[in-house]
Amino acid sequence: MINEDKVRSLCKLKSLNDIPGLPFKSFDELKASIYEGTYAIDLSYPAARELSTAIRTPLGTFNNLILLLAPWITMLCVVGAAIWLGNYLGLLGLPIALISNFIGNPMAPGKGFFGMIAWLAFLFLFLALWQGWYTTTWLLASGVVPFFSNREMYRENINALNKAVLDSEALFLYLYEKYPVRLRNTKTGEEYWNIGDHA
Repeated sequence: MINEDKVRSLCKLKSLNDIPGLPFKSFDELKASIYEGTYAIDLSYPAARELSTAIRTPLGTFNNLILLLAPWITMLCVVGAAIWLGNYLGLLGLPIALISNFIGNPMAPGKGFFGMIAWLAFLFLFLALWQGWYTTTWLLASGVVPFFSNREMYRENINALNKAVLDSEALFLYLYEKYPVRLRNTKTGEEYWNIGDHA
């Protein structure tokens, strides 16, 4: 859980009123506008990852660890399957898994395009399994598992951070000061964000 006093000691901002130009008189007013859908907070993926152990439950932290290890476990399985099947073409799954793990990061360029490719690969994986194309199955799995485990880890962390930030003014101020966090008016498109240096 977030230590409010520690978070406040890490940033210069002490209240919402310290941020010039925001159209809110209090943090409660800001929260109300977000719950109503008038405003939205676009949070930083790096912040969600770095703060994951502080904002997630023990079960959520354990789940994060599983998702983080999934690509490496997949690579070990690929090596084992290649040896077991006696088909070393399956070792191509190692570079596929590494590349897939990289492009599965939601901050990687072309995330929409690669997302579409990953879903097609996921569907084709079932066909390959059904047809008994074992080498193809392992190659597809080596791409699909790292991609979606990476995406899921970031999705869960950003959702947890969204929830945590609305429960803590200190956390909101810390994020606003240290990361490229943006407040956006969903009706007018008007934006508010800290344009200074970010950690």
